[in-house]
Amino acid sequence: MIDATVRIGQRLGVIGLMNVQMAVMRQGTGPAEVYIIEVNPRASRTIPS
Repeated sequence: MIDATVRIGQRLGVIGLMNVQMAVMRQGTGPAEVYIIEVNPRASRTIPS
C-alpha cells in the first residue's frame, strides 16, 4: 500500500505530506481490493516517525 500511496501523491502533484484513508476489502482467500476514501494535505506541523 505504500507504493500505491506514493503513486497517488505523484499523480495529484502533492508537495509535502498528505493523509490517505483507504479501505481494504477481502472476500475469502481471494485478492484484496483497496479503495481510496480520501486524500488530504497534512495540515499539522508534526511529522509522523
